[in-house]
Amino acid sequence: MAKHDKYAATYTTEHNRRAKYLTGFDLDYFNRYKIKDLEHECVQHSIYKPKKIMDFGCGVGNSLPLINELFPMASIFGFDVSSKSIKLAKEKTKTIKNIYASHIEKTIFSSQPTYDIIFSSCVFHHIDSSERTHWLKQLYSNLKPGGILLIYEHNPINPLTQFIFRTDEADKEGSMISSRRLKMILMEAGFINIFTRYRVYFPSFLSPLIRFEDYLKVLPLGAQYYCFAVK
Repeated sequence: MAKHDKYAATYTTEHNRRAKYLTGFDLDYFNRYKIKDLEHECVQHSIYKPKKIMDFGCGVGNSLPLINELFPMASIFGFDVSSKSIKLAKEKTKTIKNIYASHIEKTIFSSQPTYDIIFSSCVFHHIDSSERTHWLKQLYSNLKPGGILLIYEHNPINPLTQFIFRTDEADKEGSMISSRRLKMILMEAGFINIFTRYRVYFPSFLSPLIRFEDYLKVLPLGAQYYCFAVK
């Protein structure tokens, strides 16, 4: 049984409670924040009509319907090592015909490059450091030439993120990865055009300042960051 099976049933409720308590925003706010960044990068790189999208480490499927809203004509595949999470993801997306959620083992997901976009949200800090390069190479092999990868992660430089990470039951079993280290292993896996953007600077009581967050993307103090890469 995957270690995250035990968190699957309470994941959304518990993380929604913690998100509201610590930031004033609910979990959906952060999920949509990330998908908006994915949309921005797709527009920047002229990816408008992808055929296949992967959500690597999709968990209980919170991002799958949001990706579907962005690309309603694409086939969206969510993969996770937690069988219980996949069961919940399937239930959540059962009315959306082009979303497919599946359990994944430590093997390739496809025998050939088939994905135009691969998205991964706060997954790699759960992967053992000795396994991260392996999984990035798997993602690379499944991405079409010219396809894009966007990985969201916690920023270990941010004090609030450090506190949240230390006090979250699921996260305590992982280890945060710095943006610099993630960029290095993306390069090792073969990716090119890699860059980092830092995100999530203001809690809800400072919401008037949120409109300035796009100007702070290069300042490495946000609670989270994403790495963008191209095959």
